[in-house]
Amino acid sequence: MSCVPSTGRKNPFPPERKIPKASIPIKLTVESLKQKTFKGTLWSTLERFSVQGIAFVVMIIMARILTPDDYGLVGMLAVFIA
Repeated sequence: MSCVPSTGRKNPFPPERKIPKASIPIKLTVESLKQKTFKGTLWSTLERFSVQGIAFVVMIIMARILTPDDYGLVGMLAVFIA
């Protein structure tokens, strides 16, 4: 028997669940950490250069479409937007 008196109410807190162990153990070695760091750095660098390249191409297209006065106005606005 339990030492806690019963109040007749249902327990509002469910019993704790056991978290199952992963079926594949995670082994983080120094070499795998170096590989993951290298891959992450590579992808981050690739993403940054891609964004800069696309922005450069868009600015070239805008320079061809807009008049020099309008392009200068866009350049001045870009200072405040960025």
